[in-house]
Amino acid sequence: MEAKDTSPTYRTFVEKYGITDAYELEAFDPADLTEELKGAIVDVLDIDAYDAELAAEEKDSARIIAVRQQVETFLKSLKPDGEEGGERA
Repeated sequence: MEAKDTSPTYRTFVEKYGITDAYELEAFDPADLTEELKGAIVDVLDIDAYDAELAAEEKDSARIIAVRQQVETFLKSLKPDGEEGGERA
């Protein structure tokens, strides 16, 4: 449908998008709207790159957890000044 030129947002809409076409998405069935949105995202998303990023994130997360555990173990092994084996330089 044609955007209503009486709408308070008409001018901003036309300036931003350069069109006067308008769509009333609230009339869409929510399940259909969800499928349309998913399809639009998949059309512009590089799935291989996305999957590679997810894999890298998982690998990084595992490494961070391992380092955190090592640091925690080390810090717990430190003893305050004056206790055996814990004097700091």
